[in-house]
Amino acid sequence: MKKMIHLAMLAVCFILMGIFHADAAASGKVTVTVPGKRFYTIADAAVKEINRKRTANGLDAFCVDGELMETAMKAAAEYQTGKGYCPEDGIACPYCAVRLVSYMEPNLYQESGTVVMDEVSRIVAGCESLTEGWEGYDTIGIGCFAAKPGEFLNNNTGIVVLLGTGRAKRQYTSPGRTVACQEKVTVDPADFGLTVSGKISQTKDGAYDVMKKGESKALSPALESRRRFKQVNLEKVPYRTILSSAGASWSSTASPVVSVRADGTVRAETCGVALVTVSLGPWTASRKIVVADRIGSTSLGSAYPIFDSRSRIPAGYSGVCSVDGTIYTIKNGKIVAGGKTSGLKVIKKDGLSYKVVSEKERTVQVKKPVTKTIPVAEIPATVTAGGKKYRVISIAAKAFQGCRNLKRVTIGKNIKKIGKKAFYGCTGLRNIVVRTQKLSGRTVGKQAFGNTGPKVKVKVPAKKLSLYRKLFYARGIGKKGKIKK
Repeated sequence: MKKMIHLAMLAVCFILMGIFHADAAASGKVTVTVPGKRFYTIADAAVKEINRKRTANGLDAFCVDGELMETAMKAAAEYQTGKGYCPEDGIACPYCAVRLVSYMEPNLYQESGTVVMDEVSRIVAGCESLTEGWEGYDTIGIGCFAAKPGEFLNNNTGIVVLLGTGRAKRQYTSPGRTVACQEKVTVDPADFGLTVSGKISQTKDGAYDVMKKGESKALSPALESRRRFKQVNLEKVPYRTILSSAGASWSSTASPVVSVRADGTVRAETCGVALVTVSLGPWTASRKIVVADRIGSTSLGSAYPIFDSRSRIPAGYSGVCSVDGTIYTIKNGKIVAGGKTSGLKVIKKDGLSYKVVSEKERTVQVKKPVTKTIPVAEIPATVTAGGKKYRVISIAAKAFQGCRNLKRVTIGKNIKKIGKKAFYGCTGLRNIVVRTQKLSGRTVGKQAFGNTGPKVKVKVPAKKLSLYRKLFYARGIGKKGKIKK
């Protein structure tokens, strides 16, 4: 009599990254290899907790079956690619009957202690019925697999629980740790497309990757599901998985501009445009790269190329770029409009990011720190970029909100406005030096200094002591804070 196995699958549908290589199968399907991690520690802890609850309920504990454990680990890897299953899929286990899907922690790959224990709790909660019944089943195998994460917004983790009858066919010996591995998964090319993955800044319209001359980046082919999607910011995003370059063929339309190695590493050699293409199995995918002298970033996080002179703008480029601090619109390498910097000009200097308010008046606003862990913020009177000097006249709303490591702030003499909650939640703030005399109740936003350090000391210009004392207390400085000249 054939052994009957019940499958309960819990899988994550979040940010997906893994690495694969493909080999064509006679069936027309492609086998890919998924590097990731098998979390035996989680599986072992989940089995232990399930059995503890079963024993407390007067039920026999499950026996861990080595064969079921191996099958469950493979099944977890298959599901997390976004392949999806119905009961007849089989997944290398001809006795699978039912699969149950549930969400899990997307950052499991990083293995923080809290995340691991949270996953054990979620597995046990999802298998609550196993602790209360399922008589006739006496063996168990649990698979937990997370693919290597990367740039995409849907990294998956798969959890599979298999139950069987009869004593364990194979004794299970746990490694007692997380094991890096490469799982083979078979996919139908009709269900997947190919794209190129790489952590490279992109232009606002996504038409180009932007690289700085002389830098290198790693690219990988990536599998993209055509039938499984995740909702991200009201948009449907397909499940994606990075593929290995093993067996892939890389090429560049302009090797003197962008060279590419067999492993997918690209190098920006000189200013220009190149199309980098990868072919793998039945798929082909490309990314267009523009190489510039430097890279600029917009207030929304997209990138644009910066060239040292107009003559260096490549003939194959269409979009926006910057030359000598001025933004130009380009079509096929020729300037069609220029002189506008609104929303595009961003200066990063000494740990702070500034947005140009007016190119004509040469003024900028402090938008935010380059990193939230900044310990000291020295907001100067002026900053210099592209050979031009700009006056720093304002601090954006919520610019430093939540910078808990920030201990000291200097506010330059040209600051006229501080946005609401600009320093809200800077709980480590101890000293503020105010050099500007241009602030008023109308120009400092509500809670600009709310929830800052309880004993913060504020030094202000002597001529403004009376006014600034009232103003800073009204804008969030605590009762224990001291404001003096």
